[in-house]
Amino acid sequence: MGPLSFLYPAFLYGAFAAAIPVIIHLIHRRRVKVLPFPAVRFILLAQKRLARKYRIKQWLLLALRMLLILLLATALAQPILRAEPEGGVTRPASLARVIILDNSMSMEYQSEAGSRWEEAKRVAQEWIADLRAQDRAALLPAIDEEEGPLNLSFDRDRLLQTLSRLQVRYREANFVPAFTRAYQGLKGAGEASKEIVLITDMTRVPWVGFELERFSVIDPTVKIKIIDLSSDKEEGNTTVSRVRFLDSPITRGVRTRLQVTLQHHATQRRERVLVQLLIDGEKVDQRLVTLPGRGEEEVNFSVVFPQAGYHLGTVKLAADNLPRDDEFLFSVPVVEEARVLVVDGHPRTALIYSETYYLVNALKPDLFSPQTPIRPKVITAEELAAERLTNYHVVVLANVRSLPEEIRARLLRFVHDGGNVIFTLGNQVEPFRYNREWYEQGVRLLPGTLRTVRQQAADQPVQIQEIASQHPGLRVFQRQGRESFRKARFWQYFLVEGLSSNSQVLLRLADDTPLLLEHGVGQGKVLLLTSSVDLDWNDLALKPVYVPLWQNLVLYLSHGTGTRLGEDVVVGQPVDLHLPKAFAGLIRIERPDGKATVWRIQPGESIAPYAETSEPGVYRVLLPSGTRGLFVVHLPPAESNLARITLPELESKWQNLPLSVIRWPEKKEKVLLTEVQGTKLAGPLFFLLLCVAVIEGIVANRS
Repeated sequence: MGPLSFLYPAFLYGAFAAAIPVIIHLIHRRRVKVLPFPAVRFILLAQKRLARKYRIKQWLLLALRMLLILLLATALAQPILRAEPEGGVTRPASLARVIILDNSMSMEYQSEAGSRWEEAKRVAQEWIADLRAQDRAALLPAIDEEEGPLNLSFDRDRLLQTLSRLQVRYREANFVPAFTRAYQGLKGAGEASKEIVLITDMTRVPWVGFELERFSVIDPTVKIKIIDLSSDKEEGNTTVSRVRFLDSPITRGVRTRLQVTLQHHATQRRERVLVQLLIDGEKVDQRLVTLPGRGEEEVNFSVVFPQAGYHLGTVKLAADNLPRDDEFLFSVPVVEEARVLVVDGHPRTALIYSETYYLVNALKPDLFSPQTPIRPKVITAEELAAERLTNYHVVVLANVRSLPEEIRARLLRFVHDGGNVIFTLGNQVEPFRYNREWYEQGVRLLPGTLRTVRQQAADQPVQIQEIASQHPGLRVFQRQGRESFRKARFWQYFLVEGLSSNSQVLLRLADDTPLLLEHGVGQGKVLLLTSSVDLDWNDLALKPVYVPLWQNLVLYLSHGTGTRLGEDVVVGQPVDLHLPKAFAGLIRIERPDGKATVWRIQPGESIAPYAETSEPGVYRVLLPSGTRGLFVVHLPPAESNLARITLPELESKWQNLPLSVIRWPEKKEKVLLTEVQGTKLAGPLFFLLLCVAVIEGIVANRS
């Protein structure tokens, strides 16, 4: 056996309390004055013999009580009689230890003993207390906002202060950067024995992509000790993985369908889970659902937004052991209905034969419904002069023969200021006149010049061959509808040449003739359909794609490529803020933690990147014009999966490096006794303390 040492030597100061019985004895000691009295002399002789026995008893009690206090102080100090290891190897003269604390979201899991994060901090305190005066250590969170060299310290108080300041972070965990910094910090530890202690809940996510090849520095002499805080039973969790609107854009007053996808990370199914939908903090609907084991479940809601602007949605789940992800926030940009002015260039006596009949019914299939994302108004060319163009998002000129110069100038200003125009052609259009009025005389709205009409034989129509499905207005046809496009037949259409540099062909016929073109003019856009919008020159209006084609094109023109200032993202991802046209000035963003960022946007910048998304929650955006918006930063969905990594998987990742996995607190005593085996004397001392207390009681009560 080696020398005696103590785990908690501070308790030895309690040994001074052994003097308390002596002090009490001295204080209460009585000094009496002796007066001889002959009549009782013989009695006193008998009492002297009894007093001698009484003094022996009192000295014995005093010694026993002092021994009780000494034994208690010594037992609390946890004495250990060290064992000399085989081969004469003793504890190293000095130790360099880096403690990595897993501070990912999964560490907020609530067990019967409380938060696993608080448990991890208590364990870290014990590893810090295990250090001797000559040992150095550093404390490092697995997800660290700071970078730079890691400094080892002799100061335990400093380490404990650092530990008290650590917080859970919500980026997706990755242990590679933390271990890299730990290895680099231990390079300067000299001859000291080196070790890295990781305190974690053993979830699989931080180990994804963990490969030794990614480390720039690896020291094979560094011992790796992983403290496993997980429990033996499966730790399940339920979260919202996605919220998706089935109708776009979300229009004021129009019922909108919403689909919520729930993810259940547990083998056992979960019965009757309450799912609530809140809009701006008010509950609007709820469902009870049963979740399959290790699976997904979709829950559908519908909601009407009475006001345009940004709204905050919340999906709230019944509580489980990881409360942080029981709520899913999402931003909802609600727009006004798209107002479309349709100018019918060839009105008929019966509406069904009118030029715009199919177009208007496509834009608003239910003409009598007050709830619609698109509200068209049909007028004749003569009535256009009385209309205020700024009341509309889109103006459609359907087979319009000609317009006065004043109206053309108004339309040009309308487009330059951000309005949009759609030209559809037909038998009323004369190429020479159209080119002169819309391309040559200062009102250049067409993307090119019109040539002659190409006419196909009735039994040899041309079909659509190319669809620009990546275009925002046609993105809906990426997965479906393409065959319906190709079934449409075209007999007549205009040829176009001299296309502008910023024009784009959205639909192209099989003979390589552009059918639908787009180009930008000022802040607005112009679409040109080189055929008719009715059944005169083609049968596209009879195909299933006709309605979604024109609805999506009009909504694209009305609300741009998106209706959001910024998309919802995951923690750590940058956000691109899409600014209004011709914007310049200050942008203010308020973070969930109350901090604000203000910066100036120069004229001509249409996108402002924002990267300070380290906190999950709601980010509110304020523009000088008074425009308000918001976007949400979500928790990493992978952190909601509490599946654990196995020991064989860990061993394969660390290959042949010295690795030990320690279940806490079962194996606690084997690793915290300064790494050297020894005999703990606290147990025997407490037993001896009990025996002394029993003897003291017997002696004290013996007459």
